[in-house]
Amino acid sequence: MRALFLAILLGFPQLVTAATDHLVSYWDLDSNLNDSASAGVVTDDGSFVNTNSYSSGVFGEAIQLNGTNYVNVPNGADNNGGNGESITVSVWFRTDGFDNDWATLVGHDNSGEWNMSREKNKSTMYWAGGSAGIKATAIDVTDGVWHHAVGVGAWGKPTRLYIDGVLQVTGTNSYLNPGSSRPFMIGNNPAQLSRPWTGQVDDVGIFDNELSALQVAAIYNLANDPEFSYPLDEVNLVFQSYDDGPGGFAVHLNSRWDHVSSGPGVRRLFIQLGTLCPGVPGLTAPALNHFASRPRLFP
Repeated sequence: MRALFLAILLGFPQLVTAATDHLVSYWDLDSNLNDSASAGVVTDDGSFVNTNSYSSGVFGEAIQLNGTNYVNVPNGADNNGGNGESITVSVWFRTDGFDNDWATLVGHDNSGEWNMSREKNKSTMYWAGGSAGIKATAIDVTDGVWHHAVGVGAWGKPTRLYIDGVLQVTGTNSYLNPGSSRPFMIGNNPAQLSRPWTGQVDDVGIFDNELSALQVAAIYNLANDPEFSYPLDEVNLVFQSYDDGPGGFAVHLNSRWDHVSSGPGVRRLFIQLGTLCPGVPGLTAPALNHFASRPRLFP
């Protein structure tokens, strides 16, 4: 859906076309299991199976999973790869260890669908996104630290698994099958309920397109940079601002990022947009800058 909004820059109005929103499902998990994404086909609200439990998260609160409780979300086009082409899944998690082989963080199933889980009996992560599963063998995630995982499955392209903003492994070409009638789950596998997750989960989102490596890095870095501390829905506004036009700047204005093509004004916070996604050109992560009166850029 495309909409028009008026951006005021240095006293001169500019008409900007807002970009298509690809975040089709989003659960911030702050004391509720509601889907707050506005771009989805349906609203994918979840419900706890067994104990309702929340704890401190990366952003506000997170759900606390103890190996018996998990979240059930009805099957739908937004969460099962319903466009038949691409899916990107973003999730924050923390765990001290696993109780079950293939403990499932989020997903449907492995058979032509998608699933993010523990790699069998190891301390590393696994992603199946429409093809054979791939393993991020270099990162031990059972260290009690918050980690960010992103799985990508784009039709006819290699699957990809990122941990903490960095590509860990690529797989064979994805041919995502959205035909399942099973629900989507956070903290278990709907095809194998003996695979519950133990630990905390926060800020889960599903995009109906293929995010680039720079966009994945932006999600991780905009969360960890104390100048921003952005959850996924705020990062998504930066993505949309970039899509509003090539080049230019995304300016923090009235609690959202707006795209402008010239200097945003003295001492205004902004992110300079690269060729593929938010980020200073030549770098892999966004950086906070100000505009000086001349204007010139400086940290």
